[in-house]
Amino acid sequence: MHVERLYAAQFRNLRGLTGAEPLDWQPHPHFNLLTGDNGEGKTNTLEALAILATLRSFRTPKLTDCLAFAGPGQPAVTAASLATSVQVQGLRRDLGLSLQHKGKKLLLDGKAVTASGFVGHLTAVLFVPSDLTLAHDEPDDRRKWLDRLCFNHYPQHLIDLRQVESVLANRNALLKQGRDRLANGQTFDADLIAVYDDL
Repeated sequence: MHVERLYAAQFRNLRGLTGAEPLDWQPHPHFNLLTGDNGEGKTNTLEALAILATLRSFRTPKLTDCLAFAGPGQPAVTAASLATSVQVQGLRRDLGLSLQHKGKKLLLDGKAVTASGFVGHLTAVLFVPSDLTLAHDEPDDRRKWLDRLCFNHYPQHLIDLRQVESVLANRNALLKQGRDRLANGQTFDADLIAVYDDL
């Protein structure tokens, strides 16, 4: 896999060479070394690529936190754009992400797609210092990490996971309803719980 281009507009502090235009970077196909002082955008560049790969930031749970700060006397930034061109076994894919406070729009080769249609075209392996604690973190954190790993290789996993989470949320709501009914001296038919357990 070769990332041919990374474009970023109004994303954190990423800018072009003059500082006035959006970043439009063409990485070398074999090896790239990002250097610079603190706060110049090295981590932001990696974050932009990670978001295009996973639709998640490794630094913040809210993608809108990645919008650039407006300069003095300038209106607030309300949207950011990320795009990349990826070459995989001779096939080129163009990925685009438009990020706004009201949501995000995903493009694959210029056509709107869902998250499951977007994830998996750019595969990235990210290792940050906080990953060292993964073995000692909560089991839920390890499951989320494994889920993100699966998304890269099997995009359908994202759809499957959302369906499982929906069934689990309905089952838990039913259990809570049953507990409340029993606490109030009412009856509760637990047969429906068995249906959710079979799912």
